[in-house]
Amino acid sequence: MKRVCVFIDGSNFYHNLKKALGAANVDFYKFGEKLTERIRTELSVDTELVRIYYYNAPVDRSVFPEIAKAQQRFFSALIHTKKLELHLGRLEKRDIICPECREKAKVVCPKCKSEQGNTYEEKEVDVTLAVDMILKAENDDYDIAALVSNDGDFASVLKGVKHFGKTAVFVGFSKTRALMNESDLDIFLSRKFFSGIRIKRR
Repeated sequence: MKRVCVFIDGSNFYHNLKKALGAANVDFYKFGEKLTERIRTELSVDTELVRIYYYNAPVDRSVFPEIAKAQQRFFSALIHTKKLELHLGRLEKRDIICPECREKAKVVCPKCKSEQGNTYEEKEVDVTLAVDMILKAENDDYDIAALVSNDGDFASVLKGVKHFGKTAVFVGFSKTRALMNESDLDIFLSRKFFSGIRIKRR
């Protein structure tokens, strides 16, 4: 029996899911089970879902109170999801710098038309995911690692997974050549894949 661990780049997955389905209301346990079943079919091996690891960063409650409230409800649901482990990094505010004059720049929000002078960048999210994938491969915690992300920066991580004799699976919404070059199996997500694993809104 091949043990499968699923590693989800939360922010990347959320935005791609919203773009593909218009919503991100997914049962993550069923998602992990369906991925494991797909891997079983594609590789012709017996598989078992061992763990799902989800990585993200909470928004600043003082700046985005409503978004933070909704996000905390989502995180709470994840914490209570079978076989899922949540890992949170942080968001760091960054000023927008004009490339010409090197001064702080202003942009206008297309929705509310207010001026915005900074943006936010995830910290300790991608690095934690990458380290976990490698350390768990070295510790023999899994046989197959399924990376759910379209971020090509993870290509070297898939390479590292294979270095320890593990199977590296790239799971994404579209082709990412850097990841495909290092993966043993590519699984592309479509609207059809999520049939039966979406959570109905109340």
